[in-house]
Amino acid sequence: MKVQKRISKKQIKGDRLVSTTFKATEYIQKNQTPFIVGSVVLIIILALVLLLRTSANRKNDEASAILSRGELTAASGNVGQYVADLRTLADDYQGTPAGKVAAVRLASNYFYQKQYDDAKRYFQLILDHYADDNLLSAGASAGLGAVYELQGQYLDAAKSYRRAVEFTPDEIWTPDYLLKAGQNFAKAGDKVSAEEAFGEIEKKFANSADASTARRALAALKY
Repeated sequence: MKVQKRISKKQIKGDRLVSTTFKATEYIQKNQTPFIVGSVVLIIILALVLLLRTSANRKNDEASAILSRGELTAASGNVGQYVADLRTLADDYQGTPAGKVAAVRLASNYFYQKQYDDAKRYFQLILDHYADDNLLSAGASAGLGAVYELQGQYLDAAKSYRRAVEFTPDEIWTPDYLLKAGQNFAKAGDKVSAEEAFGEIEKKFANSADASTARRALAALKY
């Protein structure tokens, strides 16, 4: 009688691997179209990711080159071309570091030149495209508030200053934003919101330079 040979654990594992591989191969053969489609989709997705990265890098490089050219243009005294380069960057290269720099410079320059409509446009552009930068967004909101205040649009000014507070609720300049928000709410006739703003200074920033002004403004609202 022939003695039956024992199968080792290694052979069992080997047989399982072969069996599993065979089953997987058989499954792929039976379902070839879904696998091919899935592979093609994966390749397309990877290609798009690489394309977007390359495109983003190219866009950043182009924007940096335009900003560098603009700086040289400004140094040579051609301010008109410099402003045109900044506008190109801010409008067409949004999301790039150079585009952000351009938007900030344009908003600030237009404000100090009292070209308030252009200033508002670029302050708003900063808020629309760089909201992840809290410090910058707070400055843009306060800038909008200042423009609205100068134009006599006190309620819009107050809301913009209030939004600046939301971006940076605990910074050293926050009491100033609150004070300006309260003052403009008061001018707009919204005493409740004005009291809230002044009261917040008293509550959270009692040692700030704006606290005494806020207390006087709060007392004046009650008469």
